Amino acid sequence: MDARCLEHLLTEDERLCFERDGYFTVENALPQSLVDSLIPTVDRVDKAERARMDMGADARINHFDFIGKDDSFLELLDWHTTFPKVWDLLNWHIQLYHTHMTVSPPEAECKTLAEDGLGLGWHQDSGRLNNDFETSPRPRVSLKIAYFLTDTREEGRGNFYVLPGSHHPDHFVRAQHIDLNNAQALFGVKPRDIPGNLALETQPGDLVIFNHDLYHASFGGSTRRRMFTMNLTRPCSTPDDVEMLRQYVSVHSPGGYSVDTGAGMYFPTMLSTAGPERMRHLRQCADLHDELFPQFAQK
Repeated sequence: MDARCLEHLLTEDERLCFERDGYFTVENALPQSLVDSLIPTVDRVDKAERARMDMGADARINHFDFIGKDDSFLELLDWHTTFPKVWDLLNWHIQLYHTHMTVSPPEAECKTLAEDGLGLGWHQDSGRLNNDFETSPRPRVSLKIAYFLTDTREEGRGNFYVLPGSHHPDHFVRAQHIDLNNAQALFGVKPRDIPGNLALETQPGDLVIFNHDLYHASFGGSTRRRMFTMNLTRPCSTPDDVEMLRQYVSVHSPGGYSVDTGAGMYFPTMLSTAGPERMRHLRQCADLHDELFPQFAQK
């Protein structure tokens, strides 16, 4: 373990924010020098993937399983400013099961933020997990980390929107089964103007740790926003937990998307560069993916 982790343990204020609001922000989690080195990698992969998928420059895109597409992102898995906060909220034996890079480009000339939105509507993450754990309250089996590599300190830059407290079962949105993306018809306001929501203003290098049950969204894109996220879960030990993970990985994974990474659940570089301490955070999902999709296992 990196000894610097002990300097970044979860604070009591962060714990309270996570429990009450469903999220908290860590400022300057990544140094500017690291952010500057990651941006060219994002842009290179983004350009290649848009060409492969025949997507225009003005399309908002999620690049799934991004962490293994270039080894420069691998160190973020157990980054010293993040890892200790996650282990305090979840478990020290964390498993990585999904990553993606979201690129929100500038608006096209023919579209406007007010009329077209250019965003990702209100939602919770991990639908499969939510369906399997529809109890009150849901057990905390996973959470999400979002690293912001570009400046969103002004609204309209592809900001990360949250509805604080909406992870609680008795929140009015969940209790009344309200479709926030139908806000215009229900309340006469656009989805981005739902009362009580916040557009988080982050600077390059900041991160947000949030509960998967929290309602969140993204609107706008006046400058090209780049956000890298990691989905982390505690290890599954009981038969019911393992079956839940099996069902999730069977759908939400490279094999579930019929993507051949060359090494199953993760890209080869991610596995070949992982020492024993990092490998323990990859092993369970990697082994299960190989079992489910042997045709994609590393040869």
